[in-house]
Amino acid sequence: MAIEQFTIARADAADFTFNSIYVDNQGAGPQTVTVTGYLDGAPTGSAQQVVGGAVGTLNFGSLRVDEVRVSSSDFSSVLFDNFSGDTNPPTPIPTIVSATYDAYAGTLDVTGTNITNGGTIDVSKVTVAGQGGATYTLTSASVTASSTTAFSVALNAAYKIAVNGLLNKNGTTAVSGTPFNLEAAAGWDVSASAPADLSGNGVTVSNVIAPSITSATYDAATHVLTVTGANLVGAIGANNDITVSKLTLTGEGGSSYTLTSSNVEVTSATSFSVTLNATDQAAVEQILNKNGASSTGGTTYNLAAADDWTP
Repeated sequence: MAIEQFTIARADAADFTFNSIYVDNQGAGPQTVTVTGYLDGAPTGSAQQVVGGAVGTLNFGSLRVDEVRVSSSDFSSVLFDNFSGDTNPPTPIPTIVSATYDAYAGTLDVTGTNITNGGTIDVSKVTVAGQGGATYTLTSASVTASSTTAFSVALNAAYKIAVNGLLNKNGTTAVSGTPFNLEAAAGWDVSASAPADLSGNGVTVSNVIAPSITSATYDAATHVLTVTGANLVGAIGANNDITVSKLTLTGEGGSSYTLTSSNVEVTSATSFSVTLNATDQAAVEQILNKNGASSTGGTTYNLAAADDWTP
């Protein structure tokens, strides 16, 4: 059975708002009338129907469309009335285009279109994606858009640790090869009730500095190894920032021991601590056998970290 169709659109093909249409399908035949809103060539909202022998007004809310397509197997006895909406082009939809992130400064600069100039940006709607496909949603306070094309977010120390673990390499992809992306959930531009914009928003990262270890202390009474470093980062999840099995201590007689204790979180960008398990305690205290920086035999203590000790 052939399908007939007609289209309602502006002459200039611009967007408009579609609210409702009245359909009288009480004529002869079992034909169903289907009404669908379209935007940029794709259906938007939900298609609605009036079956043969029925009559009614189909309500679409305030649906942004650039055309309305009406289809049926036979229009010969179907009546339409009360097409309602606003034919004026609606306010342009705010979108995210891209972002840049300075890993040293912890500043995220976002570029977009049709952002409300001076409007409120709900930062809790912003999520970054990076290393291994993991994501992190910001919880910073809302910020004010600086123009119709930009807003910026300055991360505090805690958020910077998490984000730097995801956006962990200069450029547009993570160490794992995952492309960086910025997602904005619905309502991110509060003033415009902006819809979600979740993909295609690449992030370019700069000023990444590799994490490093500068020194450590070991308390034989508490069995806690406290490590000081620089530019430490986090990983999404619990107790996985530092891979403890990548850490090796050297002491008495040049002997070395690789730890087996559980992985831990960083406490800041400059520190983390490991409470040694019983096996590690026994081995470590054989080689770290004197207070100070060297063993009874004069060997200088050292802590080494193998590749991938941190994300």
